[in-house]
Amino acid sequence: MMNYFKHILIILSVTLFHQTTFAQNAEGQLRGSRGYIPNPSARPSAYAERTNNAVSLVEQQMPVYIENLKLDAFKAEIVKSNLFEYHNKKENLRVDYGVGFSEKQDAYIKLEEELHINLQSILTPKELVEFKKVQFMSPKEEKKARRKKKKRKKKNKKTDKNEKGTH
Repeated sequence: MMNYFKHILIILSVTLFHQTTFAQNAEGQLRGSRGYIPNPSARPSAYAERTNNAVSLVEQQMPVYIENLKLDAFKAEIVKSNLFEYHNKKENLRVDYGVGFSEKQDAYIKLEEELHINLQSILTPKELVEFKKVQFMSPKEEKKARRKKKKRKKKNKKTDKNEKGTH
């Protein structure tokens, strides 16, 4: 019986000693030493919480569309409803966890095509081309386009003045 307790005591002490040595250096590299790689921290999920900002996004975009496409009130309302529907579907797709990346990319392309098909019924082909340009223009690109337009106007004014002065 005494022999049995001795074995249990030895096994218990070895396991406790073994645990304390691993508890102090669990990964093999200490924090300040060369080759230390920290544990990966939890990053925010790529599938963020659904934000219901489709209304605000469409409200923000509509003045740009109305200005560039010169839409009347009726066409503007139809474009607005189509954009709202498009952004809602896009947001639903973005939040869907069961769909892989490539499937989402394909679905985004189909949504774009569906939006353009819906808008073909009310917009002229010229307006539709302009809509596509405006739709994919970021604020930076929009500023660049405005600057280019201003430069072109200035250049045209200078050339017009030069032509008038020489004749």
